[in-house]
Amino acid sequence: MEKETKTKTRKMFKTLNIFAERAFHGEVLSLDFFIKHWIHIALFMAMLVNFISSKYQCQTSMEDIKLLKRDLEIVETECVRVKGEYMSRVRESYMAHLVDSLRLNLKVQEQPPFKLTYDEKNQ
Repeated sequence: MEKETKTKTRKMFKTLNIFAERAFHGEVLSLDFFIKHWIHIALFMAMLVNFISSKYQCQTSMEDIKLLKRDLEIVETECVRVKGEYMSRVRESYMAHLVDSLRLNLKVQEQPPFKLTYDEKNQ
């Protein structure tokens, strides 16, 4: 049993040594290899270029998203500022001052409006 394992390991090392020797001398990736497998190599290169371009497109899209988020935050704060400015102009005292300055002869009603009700029992 030991002899069998030793022979198997020797065969494995022998095939690895042969492969390493062929790779060192340039016999593994020879011109014949490229001629035989040119379709596979071309497909692999196309997939590699496609992967690189999609990764680049993803990164640029993520940068655009970050910029748009920052712009959105700026626009939201500007919206809050403009809304505050508008609300300050709509305040009652500002509107009363504006009406007085335009001399429209309008006055603020002192009493709240009252409801008219009809009671049939009193007739």
